Amino acid sequence: MILKGLQEVNIINLSPLEVLLEDFFKKHRDYDAARLSTSQKITRDSHQELLSAAQQCLDTVNEERINMDKRLEELQKFLTRVEKELKVWTSKNKKTISLIEDHQKRLSKNQETITNREGEIHAIQKIIPLSETEIKELAKLKEEAETSRHQILSHELFPYSSSYLRTFSFIFLFYCGFFFLSCLFSGTLL
Repeated sequence: MILKGLQEVNIINLSPLEVLLEDFFKKHRDYDAARLSTSQKITRDSHQELLSAAQQCLDTVNEERINMDKRLEELQKFLTRVEKELKVWTSKNKKTISLIEDHQKRLSKNQETITNREGEIHAIQKIIPLSETEIKELAKLKEEAETSRHQILSHELFPYSSSYLRTFSFIFLFYCGFFFLSCLFSGTLL
């Protein structure tokens, strides 16, 4: 709106600035689109680290489950012997049953953990890591948008005028840039 008013009054030639602004917004939109399209992906190293860590957790939990199975089997054998001598060993029988229930709860939690870890591994395997080309393209688009922004900030509206007009030019560009960027990021410009 400010630019249209200045054009109507025909005080300054804004054509170069308009070209720079259009180029900046185009590059910024391209960069945002590329960044959004790659936000669901992770790098190969991160992908491998997550997969390795999840696999290691699964291996550890599986070992614990095997040990718990062995311990549970031992406790069940002990329970069988205790039941044969029920009259003498009634108090030990109750303690053993309690231990078995605790181990069954732990085994159940262990099995739930295994199921969760397997789900995590499956989810990690579905994530597609960023390719080297995508990483380079995203960096290039970011650099182009930054270069365009610097060109706009360094553009002089009044190259042969006094320092007062250059100061006004800088302040004007600052407010225009701030206005356009706030519109761009708030979505009102789109």
